[in-house]
Amino acid sequence: MKYLPLALLIFLLSCGNNVKLELNPQMDSPYSYELSSDAVRTVGEEEESVQNVLKFNVVFSSDSADKYISAITFTEMSMLTEGEEEVFGGFGDLLKDSLLNNPIKYYVTKQGGIKYPYDNSVTYMEKVNALSLIEDEGEYETKMVALMTDEIRNGLFTEWIDYLPVKATSGNTWKTLHQMSFMNILKKEQEYEWKIISSDDQWVDVQGTSIIETLDGEVEIGMGVNLFIEFKGKISSNYDLKLEKSTGLIQEGKLTVSTDGTFTRTAKGTPIADQMEPEVESLKGSSTTLIKRL
Repeated sequence: MKYLPLALLIFLLSCGNNVKLELNPQMDSPYSYELSSDAVRTVGEEEESVQNVLKFNVVFSSDSADKYISAITFTEMSMLTEGEEEVFGGFGDLLKDSLLNNPIKYYVTKQGGIKYPYDNSVTYMEKVNALSLIEDEGEYETKMVALMTDEIRNGLFTEWIDYLPVKATSGNTWKTLHQMSFMNILKKEQEYEWKIISSDDQWVDVQGTSIIETLDGEVEIGMGVNLFIEFKGKISSNYDLKLEKSTGLIQEGKLTVSTDGTFTRTAKGTPIADQMEPEVESLKGSSTTLIKRL
């Protein structure tokens, strides 16, 4: 799941010519999507390629005057590496089963905001460390699957688009900011730049770009040691989206992401940790994600 850059959020705003963009889906009517992703990542000297396919249904219901509840149900999920068989297996099968058989509920504002009810008060690693104290194997497995399921759900649609140009007119540009977070460790206020490429009675074509050059964070790994993590380089994201005016939902889209930089991990907190040399690894990668309404 970590290879799925699901920034192509289906919860986009409809594009009236003389009004602000606003979500307007049919209530209690399923919308079906397919998302496919090809990614290649090189960490140090190791290269890995992954292909993902997701099919899912979305049903909207009204929660209040300014937001909806959206229930997302996955109907198909596959992850292939190096063109081989699925890479889930074992523990991963439990995770896949959890994702496929339990609908996800998000709160979506009509202006584009999205929220999954998730506890961000502690980091993912802190939650994992707490689970490591559980001695019963069955209980540990059940709670770890629940934690990983929650973590994936929380990250699926975090790169959403909340633009509000006054008119959906060709050439209009605007910017948005989004608080990016990876496992509540690496955080960054991410800036997006958007432009309307074309607009007619039925469709609006939008292009977007985002560039990140630094990421940093800190996590406690136990025994009084903290791990400082820093990325330096360039992560470039480019979006091409076709939106349906009547509903505000995405009809089809493409996201390409390229990464070129280094990750540095530095341990601090004890005499031994303070004397350890920082670990530096190069990180390069590229991915293409396609989404279409079925």
